Amino acid sequence: IAERVAALAAVSRLKNGLLIAPAATLMERLPPRSHILGQDFDLAPGQRLDIESFRSRMLQAGYSASEQVYQAGQFAVRGSVVDLFPTGLPHPIRIDLFRSDV
Repeated sequence: IAERVAALAAVSRLKNGLLIAPAATLMERLPPRSHILGQDFDLAPGQRLDIESFRSRMLQAGYSASEQVYQAGQFAVRGSVVDLFPTGLPHPIRIDLFRSDV
């Protein structure tokens, strides 16, 4: 599922091209385009992150809050550290909100 969502997001950014897929795949139901693209967000070094808004957004996107992140679709907030395992990535990522050497 994670790979399919990542592929759908990538395809939606294409300006032109050719998509080759099995007919059975094309017959499967998909979430609306607005849902796939609406769950995407960018975070850059130095940008402020409101923890409560982030937590709410992750829950709304279908992620589950946990103490420790070990599978796609989970996130954990511990003090100034946010661990997130996005769908479509092979490993979780860590966001340190108060790191001073960046």
